[in-house]
Amino acid sequence: RIIFALTLLGFSSMSSQIVLARELLIVFYGNELSLGLTLASWLFWIGFGSLCIGRWLAGKLTHKLTVFSLTQILLSILLPLSILSIRFIPWVFRFAPGEIIGFLAMGLITFVLLLPICTLSGFLFVLGCEIYKGSADEAMQIGYVYILEAIGATVGGLLTSLYLIRIFSPLHIMILVGFLNLLSSCLLLWKRRILFFSCGIISLAYIFL
Repeated sequence: RIIFALTLLGFSSMSSQIVLARELLIVFYGNELSLGLTLASWLFWIGFGSLCIGRWLAGKLTHKLTVFSLTQILLSILLPLSILSIRFIPWVFRFAPGEIIGFLAMGLITFVLLLPICTLSGFLFVLGCEIYKGSADEAMQIGYVYILEAIGATVGGLLTSLYLIRIFSPLHIMILVGFLNLLSSCLLLWKRRILFFSCGIISLAYIFL
């Protein structure tokens, strides 16, 4: 279950990066600068979630597996919301159709929109390393978690860019990735009955929506 969760972390991160970068590129009318801003913001918030939140909080948590699962649930909700947020950008900022958005506006919008997903992903990586401490040599934990995440990212990148993006809409891809995170959360919480059934109810609502 832990191996699946850590591999899914890389899958979710790469898949959402591809989809969000594509959506932002569309909103900014193909301006290539948006790709650089997306990657820069992505790396910044991933690093912030890992270094600032992860190192400060992960080691102090008592029920690490439960927090990991609940964070996955939160991530599954934020993934589709991020797509909807991007599509409301022209309406919220009252951009005229075909208007070329300035560099500062692009940077600010991208920086804010990527904050929740990237910060949670960075935090989950550090928390995953803390969880794996109990089942492996501590000297190998980071490398092992990194390998699992890299495998997931490779699969996610290939599957999303070569297959999913051609068949499903960006919103449906995010819903699919979110559902996988809910599934992983259910697997991690199956011994905690109340949380498990709560997660199951959320999953059913997710499928229905």
